Amino acid sequence: MKRLKISLCVLIWLAGLNLFMACGWWKNSEPKPHVVEQLAEAQKSPTVNRKSATDYVRQGLDYAAQGKYDLAIAEFTKAQQENPDAAEAYYNRGVAYIKQGQYSQAIIDFNQTIKLNPKDANAYNHRGVAYRGQGQMDRAISDYNQAIRLNPRLTTAYLNRGVAYVKNGQTPKAIADFDEALRLDPNYAKAYFNKGLACEQAGRRPDAIRAYKSYLKYAPSQGAQYIEPVRQRLQELSQ
Repeated sequence: MKRLKISLCVLIWLAGLNLFMACGWWKNSEPKPHVVEQLAEAQKSPTVNRKSATDYVRQGLDYAAQGKYDLAIAEFTKAQQENPDAAEAYYNRGVAYIKQGQYSQAIIDFNQTIKLNPKDANAYNHRGVAYRGQGQMDRAISDYNQAIRLNPRLTTAYLNRGVAYVKNGQTPKAIADFDEALRLDPNYAKAYFNKGLACEQAGRRPDAIRAYKSYLKYAPSQGAQYIEPVRQRLQELSQ
């Protein structure tokens, strides 16, 4: 029994690191038609050698892909200075701040993103992630709700809201959200992982076993983590 409790604690700790780290974070930047025309005119002049906001965003995304978040933040900041209305620059810098655990700074950037584009479901979703990082679960849930209203098919919003429900002790609601994420994407490994953990906490052992088995089925192809701890936990639950 003691070993079972230890294994479950390990999974809970791992889940705390993994639950809301969903994919679909970064946004590319494409110049609008009128901006393209302006760039074309500017390029006719041999004296013009100035980068556009789009160029800075793309460079920032390259740095972010390499995990160089300080450099990415610097590029996104340059993009904002070049074009204060570049919503994707604020959004991507907010994501980079989340990666660094700078949640207050991330919230400021997502606030500006939402001001520039009130219908950006991803901005609400990731501001919710930042609030969750601060332990503000009610605010996080409110943002996930809005993200889902704007985009009912945003699987990561259901996943993230489910995590917040788990943290709030609202396990049935959490399981319902993980189920909805899986309805939208039946191969979503992280949703199976989270559902397995939530089902364990709810005393639904058979459902937890099924969820963990599905996680092990899909996790390798998705580069998911924690395969070995889940495999060990599954063996213990099946005894």
